[in-house]
Amino acid sequence: MLRMAKEQFLEWLKNHKQCIWLVFVVFMYQYISAPLIENAELMGSPLGVLEPYIGLSNNLLLQTVIPVFFLILLSGFPEKYGTSYFSAVRIGRERWLSVQIVFLIFCCLAFSAMAFLISVLTAAGHISVQWEWSSVLTEFGEKFPELSSNYGNSILDERTYFQGQPPETAAWSFFLMNLHLFVLGMLQLTAYCTGIGRAGYVSSILTEAMGLLLCAAESPAKWIFPLSHGIFSTHFTKYYADEIVPVSYSILYFGGFLLIFYIACSLGIKKVSMTGGEGKV
Repeated sequence: MLRMAKEQFLEWLKNHKQCIWLVFVVFMYQYISAPLIENAELMGSPLGVLEPYIGLSNNLLLQTVIPVFFLILLSGFPEKYGTSYFSAVRIGRERWLSVQIVFLIFCCLAFSAMAFLISVLTAAGHISVQWEWSSVLTEFGEKFPELSSNYGNSILDERTYFQGQPPETAAWSFFLMNLHLFVLGMLQLTAYCTGIGRAGYVSSILTEAMGLLLCAAESPAKWIFPLSHGIFSTHFTKYYADEIVPVSYSILYFGGFLLIFYIACSLGIKKVSMTGGEGKV
């Protein structure tokens, strides 16, 4: 099972759609790294090595763009990467489903790791290995009060850095982002296993769009959608960093959806046609 998932994963890495990472680099540099670097130069002090990634994983705009990039990279899943018909005939439908889930986990982890690497590379020369918050984030407003409202100083605010040191915050951000991506991937797999095909992609895009609108409006209804659960900073108030929704609730939220999707996949894969048309393979 692991060998087959690894083979599919390597095929995924070689796909030409991986070129979309070039666009991601531009987004990352423009919306996170460049504003932080500008403030670091004004302060004459480096950023912490984890801070650009924490900024990336807690930025509402990029956490809306990231799932879109992921869905583009995952387009064709599982038909293309799972070689559905022949694999299912050879190893059986249930084992084929397990292979797809392991493959999806590989993709989520690789995607998040690549995002972290890009966050480091785009800030190279302005970062240092330190495990506490840099003065660029915690003292910039005091040193430059006239610039305290600039974009770079608002990327990470109290609701993010009052919740712990960078390693802890980065770990939670990485974990929640992976859960978010995994749920979106499982939605695609569920759509395939239940025979509704591309409806999974349409549902994912609409879900992310609604989540963005509600998060931007600070509506309590945002907690219906996965976007708000996938961003660490949204769990806390902006000025006092008080907890709004415990992170543990978000883990249960994602876990519940993953369980539902897994059950739907397990039931649907037994009878859905994997070659087009009706009936079983």
